[in-house]
Amino acid sequence: MLHVTEMTREQSIRALVRMFYGKAIAHASETTSLIFVQQCSAKTDIRYFEVQGPIVEKVWARGAGDGRIAVPIGTIENTQAMVTWEQDGNPRTRPAFKVFDWNLPFDCALVAKIDPTDRPLTSISSMSSGSSNISIRTVSALEDANSQLRSAYGFRSAPGVVFIVPFEEHVDDQMIAMGAYGKLSVSINRETGKFGDAFYGRDGALRREKNTHISAAIRLRRNGEAATYFLNPFAKEPIDENASLFFGLRQAPVEFRSTT
Repeated sequence: MLHVTEMTREQSIRALVRMFYGKAIAHASETTSLIFVQQCSAKTDIRYFEVQGPIVEKVWARGAGDGRIAVPIGTIENTQAMVTWEQDGNPRTRPAFKVFDWNLPFDCALVAKIDPTDRPLTSISSMSSGSSNISIRTVSALEDANSQLRSAYGFRSAPGVVFIVPFEEHVDDQMIAMGAYGKLSVSINRETGKFGDAFYGRDGALRREKNTHISAAIRLRRNGEAATYFLNPFAKEPIDENASLFFGLRQAPVEFRSTT
């Protein structure tokens, strides 16, 4: 879970994700919570804490200086829990309420709850919660469009083109791509800790076994900017990316290496 606000800096998010990449693999076999907090966007100091409890919460605080640490929602709920850390080479122990402040603002935070007995950490995927449901709406729209195209296909075999016109101008093409192809993920080798190439998951609308009557989806913009096209590599009637239909359009931020 990534906690952000309208004021969150992109650099802060990147810093927390890099820390997560560097730390997560060492804890992939543990039942724990990993908490990364960027408190002040202008600072880069890092402190590490462990909050004791039935499930140990491990906290990396970035940019907090020597002060108390902000607490993301849903974490460190026991104010009396003992917190351990190391300072100047010496172990320290204090109750949580003396180390953390639940009312402090922070730039952003990343929280990962790991339970290897449930679903082990083998990959990382991007998602969105809160007010953004673009990916979900994209899946629904494509499924509805495919149903209509399937009926037309019964009368004549031809490529099917769908137009997507988001009401909001700020919609990122990446969000539409996640709805079409699946959430962007990256595999983790549990033995070496190395990350594989990023790939789109299997939860998108366009799959080998479904919604194959869609040959391409074209995202139109109300402000007149160039449209973006999303090819379906599994289409019954594929359209070449160099087709004149796509002249002057942007290509979706997707690279197809195989259709398996």
